[in-house]
Amino acid sequence: MGDEGGNAFSEDVSEIERLASILQPLSRYDAIEVAEDLLKEFGSLGDIFWNDDIQNQIYRYVDQDVWNRIFSVRQLLEESINSRVKQRPILADMDALKNYLMSYLAFNQTETALGLFLDTKNGLIREVILASGTIREVTVYPGEVARQSLQLGAAGVILVHNHPSGNFQPSGPDIRITHKIQDACRSIDVLLIDHIIVARSGWFSMRGKGLL
Repeated sequence: MGDEGGNAFSEDVSEIERLASILQPLSRYDAIEVAEDLLKEFGSLGDIFWNDDIQNQIYRYVDQDVWNRIFSVRQLLEESINSRVKQRPILADMDALKNYLMSYLAFNQTETALGLFLDTKNGLIREVILASGTIREVTVYPGEVARQSLQLGAAGVILVHNHPSGNFQPSGPDIRITHKIQDACRSIDVLLIDHIIVARSGWFSMRGKGLL
């Protein structure tokens, strides 16, 4: 799957222009100048809107009305993405699922493992943080995934974790633990639907690449 997916803006529009269009209603500012300054200081649009650590820095860096504009746009994006994922079978819109997972985990500074536990119609029962780790690794126990599945009465589970390094390719340990979790789920008649890795540069589906 790589970094395929929907984009709210045309590919030939620069990040400066995209951010300036968001800041344009603040008429007493030069939106292009503010956008250039923010991107130079903090990196990408993804970092500005989805990296919580950087958002805290932005709060201290800009005037209150610029911060309010950025924060309100982030809230609108979160509400839109969440509603697309959680109000229908979760596998019905893979672009929406990708956008949700990218916004939630891709810009985290430490590895986090998330379980999406689904019913027989692929509706989301609950989203559970299974483990939090360091900048380089997170440990997920197969027994914990099985226990959560039984407790929630799940028919299937999607495992998700992030790579803060920006490389969304799975490591050898990623693949090995996925197979152990698959075996644990199979033993209780629960389907491990996918293991998805997200990073700033894109995402990787183990199911899509034939690793499950």
